[in-house]
Amino acid sequence: DSFSYTSANLQINRTNQTFIGMKLGDVNYDWNNTVMRPQPNDPQPNNPQPFANNIELYHSDIWVAENSEIRIPIRVRNLKEIVGMQFTLNFNSNALQFKKIEKNILNMRYADVRREEGLLSFVWSDDVNLPKTLNDDAVLMELVFNKRNDFNEEEIKVSSVVTQIEAWDKNYIKHDIIKGIGKIHFGSAPANWSVTPNPTSGIVWLTLSIPKKQQVSMVLTSADGRIVWKEEKELPAGVSKRLLNLQSNKKLSSGIYYLQLPGIDASVKKLVLIQ
Repeated sequence: DSFSYTSANLQINRTNQTFIGMKLGDVNYDWNNTVMRPQPNDPQPNNPQPFANNIELYHSDIWVAENSEIRIPIRVRNLKEIVGMQFTLNFNSNALQFKKIEKNILNMRYADVRREEGLLSFVWSDDVNLPKTLNDDAVLMELVFNKRNDFNEEEIKVSSVVTQIEAWDKNYIKHDIIKGIGKIHFGSAPANWSVTPNPTSGIVWLTLSIPKKQQVSMVLTSADGRIVWKEEKELPAGVSKRLLNLQSNKKLSSGIYYLQLPGIDASVKKLVLIQ
């Protein structure tokens, strides 16, 4: 129901005309009644200065296997003495199906009613208006998705599509919220491997990280492309370290050689200097 009161041709003072109104809607979703705003007569901070950087949300690159759950730890930088913030997260709902949010350390309120459009709306303020600081690289929350359709690369973005981007510090200075690094890739993470020591007499340690147990072929070629040593080993998932004797086939002369792992990443060659 609506209420209105009109005084026409007012000639005298009228007392006890006060009434209390309650706001029932929010046109642009930016009101949060737990965040105190300074009033015109309130003392203002002396020369308040904005923080040097915007608040940054980011995550490491994620590699997604077939039909696997996708967990994306959203980390934060420059969240210093903040009393409230809000934003929208965008994702491709054709590729990703939103499930839930975990590890929500600030207990941010969020709405997922537009998840099928790829939109998640977030708002947070401290219940007693105390400024909050998080260490750089702390996990703000973890987004959990399922893979809906095949994709090559996707990215979570920050926008104002539903909820306007803004954050407020203890001095009521407004800050922007931006998306930093982090993409979602379909497939296995590229192998990470190294050979030490280098230069070497021919005995080296191969340190390799692979997503699953598999046979790994190792090939050493001379500078002119001739295969001079080859070996195959079954290595476990995760990080492993194996001792390789590059002189086991025949005595190699000093010079430059190249080690490859064709079944892992045929495009990468590691230069090995044998002395």
